[in-house]
Amino acid sequence: MRKEKVFPIGNMTSQLLAIYFLNDLDHYIKEKLYCKYYVRYMDDFIIFHHDKERLKVIKKEIEEKLKEFKLELNKKTNIYDLKHGFGFLGYYFFLKGKRLIIKINSQTKRRIKKKMRKLKKINAPNYENVKASYMGYLKVAHSKNLLKKLDL
Repeated sequence: MRKEKVFPIGNMTSQLLAIYFLNDLDHYIKEKLYCKYYVRYMDDFIIFHHDKERLKVIKKEIEEKLKEFKLELNKKTNIYDLKHGFGFLGYYFFLKGKRLIIKINSQTKRRIKKKMRKLKKINAPNYENVKASYMGYLKVAHSKNLLKKLDL
């Protein structure tokens, strides 16, 4: 049985390690693989490209580079057609005509509702700060109805 070494999500140490270990990968992807449209947050990243075959090559190259750090891509890693949409950081992105639509995924909605109800019920002193944080997160997406439901 293989023991995995992991840090809890949200832990400052995990954030620093993601920056430290993946900085070289960032430079490799941008400067060696010439990926113009690359976004990374912690250990989640996306690369946009119009050529599916090019993305397959990029994926193989990244897998090889990660071996140098004794890391590997998550089993969920895949190449998606933007027309069919994809999830990233709790959002769901898809094209509608030529317009990019960003929605909040169902699991994230449930988690936000549950947390806000709990904080309100116990009259938490940080309620307003948490509310402001979620408002910023939700405003990125097409989520006016959710904002109304949450009274944000």
